[in-house]
Amino acid sequence: MMYKFAAFLIFVVPPAIVFSAPVELRSADGFITIEGEVVGFDGTMVTVASTVGRVNVPVSQVGCYGAGCASLVTENDFGLTAADFLGVFAGADENLSVAGAAPDAAVASVDFARDGSAGVFDPLAAAYAATGQAVPLSIADQGGSSDVRIGTVLLTDLAEVAYPAPADWAMTAQPTQQMLGLDALVVVAPGNIGVSGISVAQLAAIYAGEITNWSELGGADTAILTLQLPESSPTRAALNRIIMAPAGKEIADSVLIMADEQSIAASVNQLPGSLSVIGFGNLGDNQALSVSGRCGPAVTPTTFNIISGDYPLLLPVMASADPLDSTSQVRAFFDFAMTSVAQMGIAAAGYVNQSAMIQDHAEKTARLGGLLEATLTDAERLVAAQMFQEMSQADRLSPTLFGGPVSAPQAAWNRAMFLLLDDLLKTPDYAGRAVVFVGYAISPDGDEAAITLSRTAAADLRAAFAQFAPDTVQNNSLQLSSRGFGSIAPTTCYSGQTGPAAQSRVEVWVR
Repeated sequence: MMYKFAAFLIFVVPPAIVFSAPVELRSADGFITIEGEVVGFDGTMVTVASTVGRVNVPVSQVGCYGAGCASLVTENDFGLTAADFLGVFAGADENLSVAGAAPDAAVASVDFARDGSAGVFDPLAAAYAATGQAVPLSIADQGGSSDVRIGTVLLTDLAEVAYPAPADWAMTAQPTQQMLGLDALVVVAPGNIGVSGISVAQLAAIYAGEITNWSELGGADTAILTLQLPESSPTRAALNRIIMAPAGKEIADSVLIMADEQSIAASVNQLPGSLSVIGFGNLGDNQALSVSGRCGPAVTPTTFNIISGDYPLLLPVMASADPLDSTSQVRAFFDFAMTSVAQMGIAAAGYVNQSAMIQDHAEKTARLGGLLEATLTDAERLVAAQMFQEMSQADRLSPTLFGGPVSAPQAAWNRAMFLLLDDLLKTPDYAGRAVVFVGYAISPDGDEAAITLSRTAAADLRAAFAQFAPDTVQNNSLQLSSRGFGSIAPTTCYSGQTGPAAQSRVEVWVR
């Protein structure tokens, strides 16, 4: 979309200007940010007198921000109305409220954790405006009360069971959490260090100064030059929380600090032996090492592996509300946040677009190959043959779920996956298709118990989706079924939030 905006910007020789009611015009993707006084409108383009001269901007592609917006849309003499903008937000700075909303419109106040998650507000507000709805959100004053809290939640922290069965979170009228956006940490290093994968434990040891040479990881005899971001960086805070703290370690004083992620991304291939952790959105052309978590295989940070939850260094941004405050208004907000229009805006703000996608054929082929080479027990051989047949005839979709009893954050993840799956399966391309819920599990009671657990988890989630999206299932003639394959051919670690015992995950395949 950037090239379209660039083509619309028209500059004129700057005159001397005195601003009487300055506003800020901002596009949903952040590419346009113009401050100044709106001095004209021709029905399509709005003219802004800025410090660099008069600038013409397509009014339908920008929101109006600032106290001057309210008077602008009510007092101008060139026919400009609030409906012409992508949205009108009459607050100051980040304290934005809805201008022109009906006095009795339901508005939820939102409080953001100080971890960078506030970036989801603008695209959500713009998405509401793009669909012709009043924005039912306002930013709560810091330290004040709020209806909804938004912040990064880790799916690796231990948490209590909040929902004993899938139907409990799938059909609740009062969800208490919802995933809004998704990001991930990636580990970047030069391509010549002879290492393609790393564990979270090894990464913590590197940042703690305990591993100092790539040869200790089976790579080249080259010193590791570890790079990090300043203490104020949300990415560094996430590194401490998701990598260092669980290992009981702290970042060594010798780790070199660079100003920002862009500088690290540009420098990592120029600095011999360097390593750093940055956000997925800043990866660019750099090599990202695959990462293994507490258990399971190393996973490459592809878009599919991140939005499926296979990749271990995930940073989901969650909205949460107290049970007594989880009204229909809050649920409507939760549901809207996962629509395609909202997710497109959130992705443009730097988060990963979570829209459901099909796994790359090469990754499917590699998994089939691994299945053929796997060492299997007697109990696993039969289900392995069944899995090979099913996989060879089907495509895996990205929505992947936590099975069985789940925590509130896991339920929020699952509910987001159901919304994304429903959004995809209702399209004409999937009419009449077979949709298979495929369970995987581990159990301290052995392989037979794991297979049984995986079948139960898959069957329960199949039934829950049938309840969650009955119109989609019926209207598009979907054929729902379930399978369970125990712990064979794992794509990720199956450890969960609710304890170290039996855990299950359920993939979705279509044919």
